[in-house]
Amino acid sequence: MTTHRNAQALSLLEDSATTGRSYVQDETGTREKLLSLTKSLSAAVELPSEAIQRMGWAEPARSAEVKIAGNLKLFDKLAEKEDVGLTAAELATESKADPILTSCIMRHLVAMNVVGEKGADHYVATPFSTALTEPKYRDGITYAYIPYLISL
Repeated sequence: MTTHRNAQALSLLEDSATTGRSYVQDETGTREKLLSLTKSLSAAVELPSEAIQRMGWAEPARSAEVKIAGNLKLFDKLAEKEDVGLTAAELATESKADPILTSCIMRHLVAMNVVGEKGADHYVATPFSTALTEPKYRDGITYAYIPYLISL
């Protein structure tokens, strides 16, 4: 996982440098691309424990969706398929969840850099989502989510 993470970070840094040069030349669309690349870079280098803390305290919607996805074992199913991935419909069938809700959750998880998107409605694991299959990180989501349950 570390080697893949380092290679991903290096690739994102190189892409960011190239896009950054275009950005300072005011090329159309480069601001949006640079913003996306830097968010992806942040997700690539952030430790799972750091992401869990940030989600729990600063991003309750993300935390809630990660909690739901964890309960449905969506991260486990994606990790089992590695680079092949699964569609939202396949994930819904395997987890016995509503297909529309599963699709909505997966789109939000992509937007938050929790999982990757291989194609339209086709999802793949990321180092972070794979980490969430490990008890020490999966349990961290439950811990981070507790303050929001108490406040209800």
